[in-house]
Amino acid sequence: MNKLLTLIAVFALMFCMNPLSSCKGLEDTRPDIAKQYLKDRIAEQSHGAISLVSFEKTDGKDQTLLGMTWYEMTFTFQVRIDQQCWKVGNGIEGYFSNFVTYAEKPDFWKQYENAGQASLFTQGFTQTLKGKATFEKSENGWAVKNMVTY
Repeated sequence: MNKLLTLIAVFALMFCMNPLSSCKGLEDTRPDIAKQYLKDRIAEQSHGAISLVSFEKTDGKDQTLLGMTWYEMTFTFQVRIDQQCWKVGNGIEGYFSNFVTYAEKPDFWKQYENAGQASLFTQGFTQTLKGKATFEKSENGWAVKNMVTY
């Protein structure tokens, strides 16, 4: 009986370690990849003035067109202002289509009619947003090819 249980345990372990099995080998890592991509983008663009508070995948599906395959994932996330800063935006795109911040009120929009308006965001302000990530699969796994936030 002990040999039978040992044999069953060995086969179960081998099955779960097989990437084609239904165990952890097929765990979807794309939400973690998108979260890290977004976290890095926020840190790079805001220079630490904004941080990612939460991230949740809301939907995802494989897409195919003309023989090309990719994956689109939608998500919601929340950011927090960690240092008072100025952001430029408008009523159409909002202020968080990017995470660029300014320590002082920028006046460059005077040069461009459609650049938007600058608004001051105080420390502690949080905003819940949405986004869409497009993934491409390579030999090294999934990678974000494009991300839009709104």
